[in-house]
Amino acid sequence: MRERFPRFFDATIWAAVILADAALLLGGVAAGFLVLQKLGGNYADLALVGAAGSLAYALASPLSARLGPRFGLRRMTVTGAALYATASLLMSLSGSVVQVIGASALTGLAGAMLWPNVEAELARGRQGPLLRRRLSIFNTMWCAGATFGPFLGSFIYPSDLVAAGPDGRAAINLVFYAAAALALGTLLFLLLWRSAQPAAAEVRRHIAAETPRDPARLRAFLLMAYVGNFMCYVVIAVLRNLYQKLASQQWADQEPARKDFVLLTALGLASTLMFLAMFFAHRWPYRLKRHIFAQLALVAAVAVVALTGSFWVSVAAFLVIGVASSFIYSGSLFYSIEGTTESSHMAGWHECVLGLGGVCGLLFSGFSPSLLRHLGVESDYWLVRTPYLVAAGIFALGIVVQLAIYQRHRPQFVRQS
Repeated sequence: MRERFPRFFDATIWAAVILADAALLLGGVAAGFLVLQKLGGNYADLALVGAAGSLAYALASPLSARLGPRFGLRRMTVTGAALYATASLLMSLSGSVVQVIGASALTGLAGAMLWPNVEAELARGRQGPLLRRRLSIFNTMWCAGATFGPFLGSFIYPSDLVAAGPDGRAAINLVFYAAAALALGTLLFLLLWRSAQPAAAEVRRHIAAETPRDPARLRAFLLMAYVGNFMCYVVIAVLRNLYQKLASQQWADQEPARKDFVLLTALGLASTLMFLAMFFAHRWPYRLKRHIFAQLALVAAVAVVALTGSFWVSVAAFLVIGVASSFIYSGSLFYSIEGTTESSHMAGWHECVLGLGGVCGLLFSGFSPSLLRHLGVESDYWLVRTPYLVAAGIFALGIVVQLAIYQRHRPQFVRQS
């Protein structure tokens, strides 16, 4: 059957990718509201929950990428999907913030086993335009999952009245059960997946049409892309793991959970459309102005998120962040795999970078309100918005670092041109 319909079984990976990220976003946001609504948590607790998952992801991704070729890429991904389902079920049993932190760490380990090895298998045998197209499809699909998860959550997460009632915990647990079901769907489609390799003649034809690669330029943009992706996931982690607190304060008694899910749906939708556009665009790599402009737009949008009280202005800001973050992420993944046969190894480092960004963003941003309170700041308006302003400031500093990297490598472009 698999030999007769290779395209069909190759395409099952896209269903797996959609369901995996849907499970991650659905369970992750629900865990944040569980901490706030039923476990009495605060910003610091939200930061620790998110940081546990990001740290496990960052530490395990390079190791998982190394082990993938040895033990089998698909075997590693199937194990990761099974751990996703297990972590979601453990969330439903968690009775304290510490237990939620442990389940979040398991989620990070699951992702580390899944994503670098999926990316490596998808990239195998491809370079240049073939690689860009394959990665663009992958990015579109995981963002479709990051859209579907919050969209589903906006319907099934209980209302404030139900969540606060005696059956509130059981209603929240239904969200975790749904996330576990999505993860099991991921596992099923991964078992069916058989990656199709392009014909050698097709690969040679595309490589021949590609402009010769400048190694110095590739190294410079790889380093800048890693810094940019690190900073990008400082912001994404804050929006995914801490925004529940700001939403609860800004829209108290107006279903803040539903609004948070809608905002993350807008973020995922914008990213999906941007990745889809990049499937057709091939002139974006190695363009400094486009690389920096996307990041400046993201910094401005984060500042708007922090300062606005309007839900619809927040939606617009999340849309801008979705477009900009997808461009930044694409560069990090593309430059990691471009020009190297160690696709699994480099994909692991790409994922490690974004995981570390999440850890640093959550720890610096999540504990900043407590620090300001100790320093004498008492305004709740500023304290609840501090994490987003800190994230924007960190990102602005990262842009300066990237420009310094570019200037340092620029003389080598001249010598090799």
